Amino acid sequence: MLIKRAFFAFFIAVFLISTPVLAEVKYDLDKPHTRIGFSVRHIVVSYVQGDFKKFDGHFKMNKGELTHVEAVVETASIDTANADRDKHLRSNEFLDVEKYPELKFVSKKITHKGNKYTVVGDLTIKDVTKSVTLEGELVGTVEKGLDEKPHAGFYAEGKINRKEFNMNFHVILEAGGLAVGNEVKIILDVDGVVNS
Repeated sequence: MLIKRAFFAFFIAVFLISTPVLAEVKYDLDKPHTRIGFSVRHIVVSYVQGDFKKFDGHFKMNKGELTHVEAVVETASIDTANADRDKHLRSNEFLDVEKYPELKFVSKKITHKGNKYTVVGDLTIKDVTKSVTLEGELVGTVEKGLDEKPHAGFYAEGKINRKEFNMNFHVILEAGGLAVGNEVKIILDVDGVVNS
């Protein structure tokens, strides 16, 4: 009996040593296929859509579940398809890109139910850091994309109040209402790729 127990213990030890440990997998943002965008109310009657064209970041997954998100965005890369408006958004009334060339997001807590995710993290704009909640979903994963590399995709949305980040432009229309809304909707359409 003692020999059998010793053999069993030896077998388990060998199995544990030889079994690969599942670890976090890092996905870099696939920039040509990722959108970091936003939407904000404009003169009451419409919404302006925009994107940031230059950014870097990654997310991590473990056993198919999202575990970490991190991104840095170049504020001067803001693009709303209107040169005059973009110049204003780069000014100190909004992003003040010369003084604050980057905005950052780092996740603090991630929960999920099925493929639906809630990501809570710190968003820093103009040296102001606030907790922001993103709600989204895992769109899908593939082991080999067109580039023969693993990919994973997520879609998420969130909201911030721009004035909490010292973007204090404030004009009231003659008919009432703000020229630019205070609430900004964040829109993320993310493709991540494993590069190593």
